[in-house]
Amino acid sequence: MTSIGARQIGLIAAGSQPWNRDVCSASNSRFAYCATLAVYVYSRNKHGDGHVLESIVAEHKKTITALSWSPLKPHLLATVGADNTAFVWNAETQKVEHKTENLRYIPQCIAWPFHMADTLSLGGSKGPILLWNLNEESKKLALLPYSQNFQSEITHMRWNKLNEGRLAIGHVNGSLSIIDKVNKPRKHCWTPENCIDEETGIACLEWDPHSPDYLLVAHRSGAGIHLIDSNSLSPITRFELPSAAASIQCMVWVTSGPGLFLTGDAHSGVLRVWSVAKNTPIHSLKVKNTAFHSLAILPDLTRRKEEAPSLASNFALPPAQVVCCFLDGGVGVYEVARRKWNWLRDQGHVETIFDCKMAPSGEHLATASFDGTLKIWDIHSLEPVTTSTGNEGIIYSIDWAPGESGYIVAGTAKNGVLVWDSIKKRLSKRFKEHRSSAVYCVAWNQIDSKMIASAGADRQCVIRNIDGSPVKIYQHPAPVFGVSWSTTSRDILATGCEDSIIRVFYLTTQGDQPLKTFYGHSAKAFHVRWSPLREGIIASGSDDCTVRVWDYGEESCINTLKGHRAPVRGLLWNTELAHILISGSWDASIKIWDIRDGSCIGEVLDHGADVYGITSHSKRPFVLASCSRDSTIRLWSLIPIVSNVQLSILANRPFSEIFAPTEVSLNPSGPPLLCGPLSRKIRGNLEQSNNSESLISFSQLFSLPGAYSNIWDLTDVLRGASLDSLSGAYSNGIIHYSHLASIKSAKAQTAEIQQGGKSSSIIAPSKEDQIKLAAEDHLRVGNIHRYCELLVQLKLWDKALAVAPSVSLDYWRQLASKRADELRREEDDDFVPIATALADVNGLIDYYNERGQFDRGFCIAAASHDGWIKKPIATRGSTLNGYKESEENPETFALLKTTANNLADHYLKSGQPVKAACCHLAVDDSKSSMQKLIRGNELELALCLSSYLPDVTAQRQLVIELLARKCEKIAQCNCAIDLLRLLPENNDALFKFLARQAASMDEINDLHSKAGIPLIDDCEIIARQYMESGRIKDAIKYFIISNNVQLGLDLGIHFIQEKIKSVTWTVDEIYDIVTLLSSIRSDKLGHENLTKQSVTLQIISAYCGTLIAIRRQYWSIISPLFKLVIYLMTKHNDLQIPLSLSRISSEYEAWKENEANLKICHSVQSCGVLEDLLQRVGEECWPGGIGGDCVSGSNLPSHSDVYFSLLDSSRIQGPAFILDDGNSAISLSDALMWAKVCEFSPLGSGLKINPF
Repeated sequence: MTSIGARQIGLIAAGSQPWNRDVCSASNSRFAYCATLAVYVYSRNKHGDGHVLESIVAEHKKTITALSWSPLKPHLLATVGADNTAFVWNAETQKVEHKTENLRYIPQCIAWPFHMADTLSLGGSKGPILLWNLNEESKKLALLPYSQNFQSEITHMRWNKLNEGRLAIGHVNGSLSIIDKVNKPRKHCWTPENCIDEETGIACLEWDPHSPDYLLVAHRSGAGIHLIDSNSLSPITRFELPSAAASIQCMVWVTSGPGLFLTGDAHSGVLRVWSVAKNTPIHSLKVKNTAFHSLAILPDLTRRKEEAPSLASNFALPPAQVVCCFLDGGVGVYEVARRKWNWLRDQGHVETIFDCKMAPSGEHLATASFDGTLKIWDIHSLEPVTTSTGNEGIIYSIDWAPGESGYIVAGTAKNGVLVWDSIKKRLSKRFKEHRSSAVYCVAWNQIDSKMIASAGADRQCVIRNIDGSPVKIYQHPAPVFGVSWSTTSRDILATGCEDSIIRVFYLTTQGDQPLKTFYGHSAKAFHVRWSPLREGIIASGSDDCTVRVWDYGEESCINTLKGHRAPVRGLLWNTELAHILISGSWDASIKIWDIRDGSCIGEVLDHGADVYGITSHSKRPFVLASCSRDSTIRLWSLIPIVSNVQLSILANRPFSEIFAPTEVSLNPSGPPLLCGPLSRKIRGNLEQSNNSESLISFSQLFSLPGAYSNIWDLTDVLRGASLDSLSGAYSNGIIHYSHLASIKSAKAQTAEIQQGGKSSSIIAPSKEDQIKLAAEDHLRVGNIHRYCELLVQLKLWDKALAVAPSVSLDYWRQLASKRADELRREEDDDFVPIATALADVNGLIDYYNERGQFDRGFCIAAASHDGWIKKPIATRGSTLNGYKESEENPETFALLKTTANNLADHYLKSGQPVKAACCHLAVDDSKSSMQKLIRGNELELALCLSSYLPDVTAQRQLVIELLARKCEKIAQCNCAIDLLRLLPENNDALFKFLARQAASMDEINDLHSKAGIPLIDDCEIIARQYMESGRIKDAIKYFIISNNVQLGLDLGIHFIQEKIKSVTWTVDEIYDIVTLLSSIRSDKLGHENLTKQSVTLQIISAYCGTLIAIRRQYWSIISPLFKLVIYLMTKHNDLQIPLSLSRISSEYEAWKENEANLKICHSVQSCGVLEDLLQRVGEECWPGGIGGDCVSGSNLPSHSDVYFSLLDSSRIQGPAFILDDGNSAISLSDALMWAKVCEFSPLGSGLKINPF
């Protein structure tokens, strides 16, 4: 659940845990893996080129020990943990369906018996194995006969699919047990000869999916792999590893290739392919530099099952997709036949993340974890930049040095304090004043960059100079958990101690006694934080579940914030709003506090466990990051808190409604006002120079990481900026087509130069990988000659020779075309270089689009338009060592725009509307860029951009209308009027706004005056004059803002009914009138004298909304709108409306029959009813663009409240919108589309919705 105070904008998922065995499992189109406390469920995206995070399951309180999908009900996922608890979770409903607690031992493995539906087996220790019948209400677990008193602990359990009731059990000592419901159980019945101790225990075992008797068993170290006949217990085949260094960590059968199986190496990233017909590997694939941990086959994700290799097919690589988990936490899906990653998520933390800090540059985020690593993340892409080696033990706390030095100080559990150089990616210094004691907190003095403070379990707070010896050591009576430097003085710091006391020290005083002490907490005091905007104000969090705010000058507690249900850990002051304090707790919540009155104004519950660290962006003060025991890092936006400020800026309101001195901003009854250093700088620039770039400055203050910076770079390009003047992040985002080829080429050349260099980062690509990346970059911009040269360096002669003749040989084209067609049919990526050499641009774009790789298709189109990809001729001349100048070509530019549209649609549908808008700006399409922002509800950004983009007047006006609706929602009427007065005179939006207002007569008249509209009494006079002259629409506009709303309603409904009596009426003839009438306040429409008119209006509004939704292609709300019309007409069948219930029902049935076809090709089969309906719909000219809305974050899963849509009962992914009954919900994207075509609630209550 996310309240109005914050919304989730980003997520860095955890890595796979490396300690338990069955940590990943696959089921049809889904796979799951577990970190320490959470399970991550991924599903295949619709293009099949990757996977998206579908949900996070965090039910266990201690380490998850195993998970498994049900083979009979593939939507059910079972997990067990060290909390002696087992869960069965439904992936479709995202709910726990079954739970059992207080198991007698910690289960180490689970398995679903094939012969017992709805039964789960749990094993661990030396037995017994328990059977859990999910259908029994008693939840009692039965004992599997003969499954207790084993001599060695159980490591694996596998039920045989073809031999009912046969269970294979692996043990730590390397022995095998088999329990059969027919035969006598055989315990520890087989052990290989050279299995001498637990070091050679069973690594994995799997039944042959095509045999009722054969079992594949792999042991650690030198014992190897055996295929065993489970009846005779005799080995059929012993498989030999290729060397003494090779080993087995995990193993899985290839379901698409009978007789084939895969193994992952325990010491390296080598994936080996085996056949039962050969006792040595048939292929060895180096897929990663780190060791394997677990494997799982995606059963339904093989590309073409009919192409599965046979044993006689020269051991071709099977077309299998395998989920790979690695010891460093990496997780990916590898396509074996294509020898490439289909999807890879690398370097996630695998344990509790104790701290996170944004870099002063704003470009990176650092995290510290229980897993012993310190990781650096790119804040824009959320991809890993580097990681420490992981041999420091637990890292509890980190802090960045001020400025751009890139140094990070870290406190560890046993190795003291270290300083990490994030630029050189190496350890810089280590300090051992704390000896072997744990260091719980570190802080870098942000005023004096030479000073570091550290505190820990040795009851000391150590102040030291980064270049010398300790300056001060302050002794405490108990362990010290928090330390914080004053934000206004270099010599003052505060500590939080286990004795619950907050102490303030002054470095220049003699001795080690605190200058002041603060008493009030009733349990351990943890983090302390000085306010960056109010001198002498300190916040502290405690195990007593409270946050206290202290005044250093007054020596007192000025506020106690209560609401957390567990100890408080994370603490953060906002750097622009002096009254905002954020806290994180072991209750898994993040709370946003208004310290003026102590109220909690926002709460987020999406973390699945304790929240430890919270940090804010140095240049975007309303962007937060948090970390948790659930091993995830999440990014949040606090923009909802300052919506009033944003809107005041856009409406050009007085500075007094935007900025304020700190003390004024603390007025308890006042709105949020900016008082931080960033806003002060912007205001100073405006006052001195009347800066015309003010909107850009403000937009960047409220912007988010990632594409928000990218879109301003692209806007600058359209305004004539040079490449050198753009931000450093531009080349890593969406690039303007005129720069694309040159930047890609530069990257390729850089990669070539760096290929021989060394890097201390363990995630740096190898030399071979760097050359491959460089070759791909050259290929994407059409430099075939250099591509071939790099392939020669890689010894890939076949590929090089296949395309080399394109440099000078004409006859090569026929041969290459034939080869390309063959490769295309085989879906072999070798098609790409040949097609590029042939200049088969359409073929390349189709190839990429089929895989959902729209960015690559866009790159190809851009290269083609710029003349970088051309048909081969006898000689290429200068193109061998360089590139030709671009030549404008209308045909290639049209293709370029088409690929940009495809890429933009891809990003929009994945919840990234700003990135989608960037794609259009990259091809100079300002109008489409604005439309993507509108469809993503990025209205503030859209209005800012509209001041700088050409040809977007219509889109700008629409954005203003929608922002006025947002102003209504937060009661900012003056802002709404100022915005609407930017529109052309006599605009309907201003009248609709005034019609919706609920206030006293004097207040409404005041709004009329500000809007330049006659007073209420005068409006009726004007309305009657228009009515007498036959100007019906103008009459209605004035009636609905007068005291005689009923006359306007009657006039409008009569006009509408007369129009729809015609057989050939269209929605455009009445829609303006319908929207005007729909803006009348709900309380007025609900008057008992207007019941019939109100219901009639609801029916007509919903039906017109259906027609508009059809032509705007709002697919998800069309059927619900039809249903609402039918429901209202059935319920109120006594109304005299010239709409036929039977006709509308027929239209709905016809719509359902043709819906799928309409979505694909926007045409219908022969259907008179639907053809008439579509004729009534007409052509769309709405400036908001065609296609459904998709707001930012729609791709992010929520852990807490799971909502199901009222419209279709589907689970809501991303933000939800709660309807007027307080319980029902629809997705925010659906709510926005609904409100744009019909103001009335989907519940049929007659109330309005405003999701803007």
